[in-house]
Amino acid sequence: MTRDVFQYFKQVRSLKETNGAEKAAELGYQHQARGVYLDPRTQKRYKNLGDRLELIPDKEPTQQKGGQPEKKTLGKFKQDATAQQPQPQPQAEPTALPQIPDGLSDEEFADAKAKEFTGGRKVSAKRKEFLKKAAATQVAMMKQPEEPAPEEDEQEPEGLDDLLKDIRGDEPEKKAEDFPTLDDKTKEVEMNKQAEKIGELDALMKDVRSPEDVADIQDTMLELRKLAGKQATEAVQKSEEKYAKYMDKVFKPFEDLVSKMDDQKKNSFVSLVANAHKFTGRNNSGAGLNSLGKFDVQQLALGKKRMFENYDFDDKGSVEKYVRSVRNNEVDDDMVDSTFEILPKKLKQTWGKKGMAGKGELGRNHFLGYDEDGNEMRGQGGVDRAKYVWRMYLEQGGVDAYTGLPLNIDNIDLEHIRPASKAEGDLEEFKTREHEKNWVLVNANVNQAKSDLSMKEFFDKQVDPLAAKGDDYWNTRSEIFDYRNSIPSKEAELMSSFVDKDGNIVEGMSGETFMDMMENHEAGLKKTKKELGIGADASGDKEIKDAWKSIETQSKLAKELITAMGLPRGYNKQKNVEGSKPRSNSMGSDNYYRGVFLSMVGKSPEEQAKIKNTYRDAIRHAEDSGGGDASFASYMVENGGVDMERIGKYKSLSKMFKPLQESINYGRMVFDRLKKSLKDPL
Repeated sequence: MTRDVFQYFKQVRSLKETNGAEKAAELGYQHQARGVYLDPRTQKRYKNLGDRLELIPDKEPTQQKGGQPEKKTLGKFKQDATAQQPQPQPQAEPTALPQIPDGLSDEEFADAKAKEFTGGRKVSAKRKEFLKKAAATQVAMMKQPEEPAPEEDEQEPEGLDDLLKDIRGDEPEKKAEDFPTLDDKTKEVEMNKQAEKIGELDALMKDVRSPEDVADIQDTMLELRKLAGKQATEAVQKSEEKYAKYMDKVFKPFEDLVSKMDDQKKNSFVSLVANAHKFTGRNNSGAGLNSLGKFDVQQLALGKKRMFENYDFDDKGSVEKYVRSVRNNEVDDDMVDSTFEILPKKLKQTWGKKGMAGKGELGRNHFLGYDEDGNEMRGQGGVDRAKYVWRMYLEQGGVDAYTGLPLNIDNIDLEHIRPASKAEGDLEEFKTREHEKNWVLVNANVNQAKSDLSMKEFFDKQVDPLAAKGDDYWNTRSEIFDYRNSIPSKEAELMSSFVDKDGNIVEGMSGETFMDMMENHEAGLKKTKKELGIGADASGDKEIKDAWKSIETQSKLAKELITAMGLPRGYNKQKNVEGSKPRSNSMGSDNYYRGVFLSMVGKSPEEQAKIKNTYRDAIRHAEDSGGGDASFASYMVENGGVDMERIGKYKSLSKMFKPLQESINYGRMVFDRLKKSLKDPL
């Protein structure tokens, strides 16, 4: 296991060298020797020190009498520069390994690397063959000759650089900040590796697995765990020996446990643990996310008769029997403890709060599991609750308790069969319902659909009506939901056309281009909605029509642009209402944001900064005055926060801002006339 750590440090060194080499290539330097680069224009040499290129001092110049360096003509400069160019040398046939007496052959070296890739573990024949090919590929890559740096036709002496740059129009010399940092490169590599390992797990777990394949899943899971769920402190990770001991401590109990299982149990168990390592976090956005799908409904309908004939879901004793029937995998404490230790930290934190619904006295009495003596533990969640949820996951075999479909590791909910909300403040009744005897795990959309309904109400109101729907319903609903879910990705692509990753307006953007793209985007939304409306009307289904009506044809992209630029998107409309909670409400129309963004396009940084400051003041003014969106717009117009000449070209924007400007102008005219009449009554 220490080899993995050595490989890590080797990778860091490699990244540093790569970083320096990239800088040298960007600057047009020529590679001379390992880590040494030549500037062909100045004949100065630089050493690759990872994060920087350090100038190598020149030898002392030839001294004339009197200790003064010899003066050179322009011709002499060119002559010397030509003479200093490295002359091409005959290339020997490249080899992967140095010619060391009694050294390894290429094949022997590849075999050694393949064995190193296993981390010392026994792997399946299929994986062994794959690793051998990977090692052979690495050797072949090592044998590839380094591509020579492009030669320049002519080299110029130092001292003419500035003049020649002006004549040629050379690009300005790149600075350190123009290059990616080591941290950036390392983060990119780690993220790519993590995505690769998740893909490997997916592929391995879709196949019909042999006992040998389980070892491959374990190895891949271990690699992913080291990438995605490191819990060792930085101090531990800095020490090779300590880090190796840490990994041994964490994984050895799990490996020992698995080694004692029969092939069938090992296959199932390792897959469940591996699936947990794919956890990335809950997704809370998307049309239809919390709705029952076609397969959910079908599975629920199939199981309805069995569930209600065998269990009374209003009786706590019968509910416990149902719980044991779906959580029927035998799991002991050692299995739970050893596997829980290696779970991603983020998953543990999330599951420590699963199903927490009680407040006040009830909130201090959530079920956390049992102590060593079998007594109930109560509290406000945390590690113990997370561990018990993990136990349930293993006991259920990773499937939904109601539908029998696989649990989505990112969207699992703890379901109270008898709703805890129905305890109505009764602590003892709450403890009865807030208990593992009343718990199962289901997918989030199933839990959301059931909500605080009884099991009978759940089927009567949510399942049975959908079970009666035909394919036309499901196909039309799917089209509508799919289209709604595609809109954010389209708008994300548009955003990149308007602002860069730092929230700055992209160079070359014009106000006309911005408004044309926005109007074309919204025209597309309206067109597609109209087309989908034909199917929605034909269905005659109220739910389908409601889903269709929910398609918004006014984009909220400008609001996202304003937010990306570091500006607040709204204000607390209830600030002056006694007892109201602080919250940020968006303005009623995206056109307010469009007017602001349009006013900034093409302006200098100083002008943009002024508009941004006025925007912030206008937001505070709208909040403090209680005047709402109109007050915001009025403040922006009065204080030069919007370009009225630009806004006046667009009806959709002018109705937000122009009437206010006209009112202001009229008011000023009346006031000026009044002042004049007071000064000159005749």
